[in-house]
Order: sequence, then C-alpha cells, then structure tokens
Amino acid sequence: MKKYLLLIFVILWSLVGLGAPVWATEVGNHPPVDPFADLPKIYVSASAGKDTNSGTKKDQPFATISKGIAEAMKNNKPTLVEITAGVYDEAVDVKPNIHLRGSYEKDFSKFTVISAKDRKSKLRKASDYAAYTVITNSKGNTVITANNITSNTTLNNLVVIGTDFDTRTDGTSSYAIKVDNSTAQATPFLTLDTVKVVAGNGAKGKPGASRTTPFASQHPTKGGAGGKSEKQGRDDDMKAGMWHCISFGGTAAPDFVVGGSVLAKGGAGGPAGGYEECYQRSGATGSAGGGNPGAPGASPTQAAAGGKANPDTAGMFNAALIWAGAKGAEGETGIPGAGGGGGGAGGSTIINWFFCKSSILLGGWGGDGGRGGAGGLGGLGGNPGGSSFGLVVHNAKVNVSNVAIHLGDGGQGGNGANGEAGFDGEAGQPGAPGKQDKCLEDSRHSGDGKEGGKGGKGADGGGGAGGNGGVSVGIACLTKDCYKATGDLELMGGKGGKGGDPGTGGKGAEVGKTGLTAETKTYTVPSGIAGASWVSESGNVIDTGWGYATDAFSTGKGVIYTVNSSGYLRWFKNTTNNGTSGWAAGHASIVGSDWTQFKSLVADISGNGVIYAIAKNAPGTLAIYKGSDQSGPLSSVTSTVIPDTSGWQTFKSVFSGGNGILYAITEDGKLLWYKDTKQDGTASFAPGSGNAIGAGWARFKQVLADERGNIYAIEPDGTLKWYFDPTRDGTTWCVGGDVIESDWLKNAKHIFSGGDGVVYAINDKGELLWNRFAIDNK
Repeated sequence: MKKYLLLIFVILWSLVGLGAPVWATEVGNHPPVDPFADLPKIYVSASAGKDTNSGTKKDQPFATISKGIAEAMKNNKPTLVEITAGVYDEAVDVKPNIHLRGSYEKDFSKFTVISAKDRKSKLRKASDYAAYTVITNSKGNTVITANNITSNTTLNNLVVIGTDFDTRTDGTSSYAIKVDNSTAQATPFLTLDTVKVVAGNGAKGKPGASRTTPFASQHPTKGGAGGKSEKQGRDDDMKAGMWHCISFGGTAAPDFVVGGSVLAKGGAGGPAGGYEECYQRSGATGSAGGGNPGAPGASPTQAAAGGKANPDTAGMFNAALIWAGAKGAEGETGIPGAGGGGGGAGGSTIINWFFCKSSILLGGWGGDGGRGGAGGLGGLGGNPGGSSFGLVVHNAKVNVSNVAIHLGDGGQGGNGANGEAGFDGEAGQPGAPGKQDKCLEDSRHSGDGKEGGKGGKGADGGGGAGGNGGVSVGIACLTKDCYKATGDLELMGGKGGKGGDPGTGGKGAEVGKTGLTAETKTYTVPSGIAGASWVSESGNVIDTGWGYATDAFSTGKGVIYTVNSSGYLRWFKNTTNNGTSGWAAGHASIVGSDWTQFKSLVADISGNGVIYAIAKNAPGTLAIYKGSDQSGPLSSVTSTVIPDTSGWQTFKSVFSGGNGILYAITEDGKLLWYKDTKQDGTASFAPGSGNAIGAGWARFKQVLADERGNIYAIEPDGTLKWYFDPTRDGTTWCVGGDVIESDWLKNAKHIFSGGDGVVYAINDKGELLWNRFAIDNK
C-alpha cells in the first residue's frame, strides 16, 4: 500500500509542477520508485557507443553525454538520458527538462546506486569508481555547466571529478559544476540527487616578472657643472692693458628631494685653483694652481620598500563568473643616487714681459660631475594561485540530496620577482689641461681643471610580494541562499594554497597570504564589465574637428569640456549619448580662460558639474570648480581652493570614480583612495581618504573609472585591463587585472571617462569617438 501511495504522490507532484522530488532510493523493504520510468529514453555508453548511432535504442547508444543531451532536446519534452558506468572525458552542458542518470550496466538493464560509503570515500581518481558513471574534463577547467535551467532537471547517480591543475604554474582555477541564471524558487528546478563531486586542485600562481630599467634612464639625476676660467674687463680696462682673470669652482650637484626630504645629497663642487682673481698690471702674475675635484654624489641610505601581500585571502568572482585572486604588490623603485659635483677650474696666469708678447693663460675648465645611478625597479608581485571550487551557483538555487563534495586544494601563490639592482653612478668628466707659453727661458703654465665627482649609486628596487594562495571552496554562492539541502549534504577536505615567497631586494617584501578554505562561501559579483563587452555602437565617430584640444574631460551625462593651447575652456553636451551625433544649443561655447595654468583637470563623472583642478607648482593645491547646472553653457562658475590639500602636484595621475571619489596614483605606484563628501570646497574628506588600496599602478599609461567601481587601466602597449574596487570606501584593495582588449585605441590623443560606462576618445585625426561598456544592471 505504501508503494502505491508514494507512486501517486510522485505523479501528482510532477503534474502540479512543483519540481522534481529527490528520488527515493529505498522505501521500507520495497524496490525504489522510479520517477523517470515513463519518460522517453536516450542511451549513452562510453565503451560500446558511437555518436553516429541512433541513441534511441539500448543496442545503439551514443558515445558521449553531450550527444545524448543534444538528441534528447529534439523531443521538446522531459527526457531521461541513461548513461552506463565508465569515464566520460568531456564538458557537459546541462539543458532544462533533460535528466541525466548514470552508473547503468552495459545492457542498461539496471544501475548501481552510489553508496554512502563511496560518496564519503577520499579516493580522487576516476579509475577508483569503475562501477559508476564518472564525468571529468581534461581539456577544460569546468566539467558541468547548467545555465538557464527554468524547468525541472535532475542529475542523478553521477561522480563528477574536477580537473587537477596542480602541475601547472599559470594560476588556472578548477570548477566541477557551475550553475548560472536558473531561477531561484522555493523548490529549485535543478536537483543534484546521489552525486559525488571531487573538486580539482588549482594551479600554482605565475611568478611575478622582473623589470628592467631602459638604458636611457639608467642615470636620471644631474651632476654639477665644472668650473670655468674667464677673461673679463671693461672696455677702458682692456685698452689700458688691465685684465681680470677669474677661475670658478665647480657647481654642486642638486640633492635628490622627495616631499621636502633629502634622500640623496648631491656632491659639492670642487674649488677653483689659485686665486679666484688674478689682476694684470705691469708684470704682476696670478697663481696657476690646479683646481680641485668635485665631490662624489651620495648614495641613498633609505632602502626601497618591498611589496606588501594583499590582505584579501578570499578573492572574488568577476562579472564573467571567473574567480580572480589577489596578487602581491610590486616592490618600490629604489631611490636614485645623487649627481657628483663639478670639478674646479685651474688657476690662470699671464706672461707680460716688455720684450715678449703678452699672453693670458686661462686655467683649464673643470669637468662636469657624473650623473647619479638610477634606483632599480621593484619586482612585480607574484600572481595568485588557482582555486578549487566544487559547486558554483549564480542567480540560481539548487536542490541537493545525498550529495558529497570533496574540496580540492588551492594552488600556491606565485613568487614575487626580485627587485632590480641599483645602477652605479657615472664617472665625472675629466677636467681640461691648463695652457703653456714661454718667453725667453721663462715658461708659464696655467692650472689644470679637475675632474667632476662620480655620481652616487642608486638603491636596489624592492622585491615583489608573493601572490596569495588559491582558495578551496565546496559551494561558492554568488547568490545568497544558493542551495536547499533536502537530504544528506556533506562537505569535506581541501585546503587553501600557501602564499608565494617574496622577491629579494630592498626591505620588507612579504610572503603571500594563505588562501581561504571554506565549505561554503558567499561572494559578491560586481555588476559591470564581463570581458570585452561593448555595445554595438562603440567606436562610432560622433564629431570631427577636435584635434585642437590639449585636454578633454567629461562631467558625465554627455557633458564634455575641452581646453585649447590658449587656455580657453569650451562646453559641449552630447544630447543623444548613444553613439550618434547630437549636440545641445550653445555647444562649443567658451566658458572660461587661463585653464592651461593647471597640471591636471579631473571632472567628477557622476553628472554634478564638479571639476577639480590641480596647481602645477608647489604647494600643489586642489581647487574645486562648480557650474550652476549641466543643461547649457555655464551661467556661473565658482572656484574654491580646498584647504589642507597641498602636494597634489606630486601625483603621477588623478582620476574620478564619481560621487566625490578620487583615485590618485603616486610616482612609486600606489593607488590611493579619497572621497570629497560635500564637494563644496571645504576640507570634507571622508575617513580613510589617502588609504592605499593597490600598488604597482605607475606602469600604466592611463587609468580611468566609472561610478560603479570598475577601473580601466591601459598598459603602454595598448592592453586594456579591468579592475574592481568592490566597496568603494577605501578599505578594500582593487582586484582583477583581467585583460579585456589588446592594442586598444592606439591612435588616441585623449581618452576619458564619460560616466555610466561611456568612454570618449579623440584620435589623431581629430575625430571624437564614443564607446560604452555593456553594464549588466542597466
């Protein structure tokens, strides 16, 4: 009687569409009830099948599960794919209404249920499960994908073994099962019933790269100029035979100063030889002593800092659902040595006998001091180790019963690169010899100039930090409450990868952090760029004649400003803002003058009309300009210097993240976060402003952002990379680094953000181009 009641219950459940129940493997002492008994069947056998068979008969099975699913879809109704025991090395793409059940015997007469003991077994190889259907994928990083499952679908009696990448060093992550965009509901559509998942091991991280200073930059600091000897006098003095002979000492080399601190002291100039002045009058002679060498430049005593390990041990998933771990920060560049002082000039002398021709023998000039050697570049940080994921679920909910997930191991982080050795300073230039003349038996010789001092040696670059180890996660929920356990669910084993070792050089490079180990982990997936995702109108030319612009920027919502070489500020508004031409009345109006006085102009891209201007010279204050509105040419502009913002001219670049957020890149590559909370010219920066949220950013040619935390960095070779600031509050390091395009806008003179994913570019033809990243939450 119980058997019939359960059968009626199963049929009613199916008819009302409440989702596939977990199939009962045992009811009292009765045989199990098969909820798929009446479904059409497709047959698959790795040992006896061919994909050229019909697949609809037991003696004509397909060889691959993928072929079985494709054939089952032709039925346009729920269908069961029966799969014999064996190893299926393929990527399986699950489809709605197509149920997979494995571990059948060769003749499909019955199947072997995966026992609880075997589900808990720590055995990881496919050959350990000869009695069962094993799905693995040696050619890819994902074994099973289940996307857009919007009707009842069951995976039953399967062993899924993720790919091991632990012999590789490219940071590849392993995903056993990925589920995406399968509508979450009280009773999920997708069910995993009696399934064992063995998550694969992540690959080791790629080591950081060493960097090499270009030859032309190996001696960046100047030496002092050598001293000179000169003949001077007024016209009437010269007519009277009166001369001044002056020898000068060498010039001191400039100190190397950063932020008001002397980090390496320039060499002193050598004094001149003899008297500083010799005066010719009726046989008097000046001294002809030699000059003195310039002093060597100092080498810095402050070692470059090594890279810091990224504190984010969990990593993140990007919008393309690819996990991105945290790499180590690069080491700082070593401080260069200061230049040597210039050599002193030799003393001058004269011959002035009555019966010999008068001669003025100027002393030899001193040699210039040698330039200081460059500091070595910091080594790049190690890349993160690959991660191990058993089940990844995004925008979906999965029903699990009698499921065991064995966590794999995260890969070890890549080692940081060694810092580059600092360069020796150049030798000073030799001084010029003095001159000699003779009158009768009397010889005279002016003093020799002396050599300049040698430049100081640059400090070694800091080593890069090790990359963080990959994570080990059983179920990664990219949506909250991503699974419902209606039967046994066990998660076991696994460990996060060790952090990579730091590179040598400088001081303080850190070991990477050990990756997270978690049975379940909820990730926040950013809305934004998923790979090279552009709307179709991207690259359209929306105007011409923009080649005059020496600077261009946008305050968002289609408003663009340009500055020309005369300092005039012009206002434009692209009314369409969709890749087509369309301009507001009054566009190209001049709304300001003398705008070339600033080192850089940074507009808030969120549409509030705010423009930040950074003074060229010390103290490098930050001023704020704000127009009355954005609907037309500015009717009024107010400007205020924000208090306590000196030193902004020292930043390599500054760009806007919208809503008062400013990012600044220092000369040594730190990415700093600021937020102007009021944007009214008062010193209203949020707590945490000035925090470093990244390192290694000095290498980029240009960086821009949008107001969703997406940051786009352009390498010198045109490679466009995507980063993400998930919290936008100065507490989280920017992560990512995905390449989303290469050789990007290589002919552009100006590239700037327009907010809302829009990027404008002015190319070498003076054309204005419109681009927009597809943003998934619009």
